[in-house]
Amino acid sequence: MATPTTRGLFISFEGVDGAGKTTQVERLAEFWRARGREVVVTREPGGTELGTRIRQLLLHGAEPIAPRTEALLFAADRAQHVAQVVRPALDRGAIVITDRYLDSSLAYQSGGRELTADDVRSLISTAEQTPSTAPWRIIIIEDVDRMLERTTNVLLKEIEEPSPRTIWLLCAPSAQDVLPTIRSRTRIVNLGVPDDADVAAYLEHSCGADRATAARVARLAEGHIGIAALYARDAQVLADRDELVVGVLGLARASQAVLLADSLLASAKAQAQADVDRQAERAQQEFRRINGLGEDDRVPPSLRGMYNALTKKDELKRQATRRQRDVLDRALNSVASVYRDVAVLQNDAEGSVGLVNVENRKAIVDLSVALRREQVIERLDRIAVARRRLIGNVNPQLVFEALFCELITA
Repeated sequence: MATPTTRGLFISFEGVDGAGKTTQVERLAEFWRARGREVVVTREPGGTELGTRIRQLLLHGAEPIAPRTEALLFAADRAQHVAQVVRPALDRGAIVITDRYLDSSLAYQSGGRELTADDVRSLISTAEQTPSTAPWRIIIIEDVDRMLERTTNVLLKEIEEPSPRTIWLLCAPSAQDVLPTIRSRTRIVNLGVPDDADVAAYLEHSCGADRATAARVARLAEGHIGIAALYARDAQVLADRDELVVGVLGLARASQAVLLADSLLASAKAQAQADVDRQAERAQQEFRRINGLGEDDRVPPSLRGMYNALTKKDELKRQATRRQRDVLDRALNSVASVYRDVAVLQNDAEGSVGLVNVENRKAIVDLSVALRREQVIERLDRIAVARRRLIGNVNPQLVFEALFCELITA
């Protein structure tokens, strides 16, 4: 045991749930105990009886907790934690190891307090309430693969300690697209991809698309209803896709590859910015409606901070970057569809599975003759590499210039 003259040491481990903090805390505690030191292992929130109650309130409170209230609850827990556990242990020369401390408060109560995380918290609050109109409450989250890690961390707390009579359905393209910490705590259910006829019927009903347009965009979207709806509603986005496919089929020189990459990046940036601007405008309109303000009414000083936060420059820039990556990911799918069609023709499978890019059939036939089967597979592999590079934050311009150069047909 440490003597009273031994100096105490305070160590905190920070990180999202599932990052391995508990494992590292245990290893470090064993390290110091093996050397004869007294070790106190604790956590925030929940290191004291009061802290445990606060933790339960934060995780399973019956009503939404305002950001300021949440921060004050964490501060109350920390004050009790320091007074009851940390300070006495340090005074007697012990080593205190805590799972989370001040850095987590800065991350979760400031940097992590974004709209998406708030939406999840609101859903969790709803999930904690007993269903009133049916035996079960079912909450569906679409595109969970696009949620930021700090947002999924909020959701993780609810999944770890699920509320009764509530079912969460988390939708993603595949199980591999979901963070392992979420995936390991869920049951995987594989759903069928809707066929083109069903998607087209949906577009006619929900988007008012004519039959020909609905059938075409359903085919080009390859079963993705969201992308099909985007093509049906935005003629420019559809035209940009057509231009990209024609450009890929016509690649013959490095200069063409560079120009095609430049055109794609410019289109992605424009699409992303237009989408973010529309979203910000809708958010401002909804804010005014909720607060009883007309289009030309001045926003009261008490609401001005929240109103201005809707169009905060840094937040809009982050959203635009995210939208741009979505556009580029969609572009990779379109490029891959070209070589999928080539493989279909090379294997005489057009009669059974059809072509995605029917409008470009002649050029695809020519490409299927010019390429060997292994070359088609290689090109699909290069597209997969480009996708991984984008996920790894490699410069998109370089990613697509390199990809298009690799797709040149000699």
